[in-house]
Amino acid sequence: MWTRVFGLRAVEPAPAGLVDYMAAKAISVVPHFKGDDLGWTEGEIHLTDGSPILLARYLTVEDELRDDLNGYAAELETMDYDPNHRVLMERVIQTQQLITLRK
Repeated sequence: MWTRVFGLRAVEPAPAGLVDYMAAKAISVVPHFKGDDLGWTEGEIHLTDGSPILLARYLTVEDELRDDLNGYAAELETMDYDPNHRVLMERVIQTQQLITLRK
């Protein structure tokens, strides 16, 4: 399972906030994050049962994602059968960071 989160702000989501949110839902986790001077870039959230959740964080400018995002936006623009295609296209165009989650 893959999930992509298109972030409109470049503000780094705090790993502690993710862990606190899961703890509030009574989900016990062991987090492992690594990064650089721009914040965390990769993370693993180990659950008590099952495989870990793998996270990766990409910054639009620093990781040169603009061409990929423009491609996603162009594809969304053609999906006029969906009433949300323009809103989704605009969100992809405005993306400042992309976070992927994989289980």
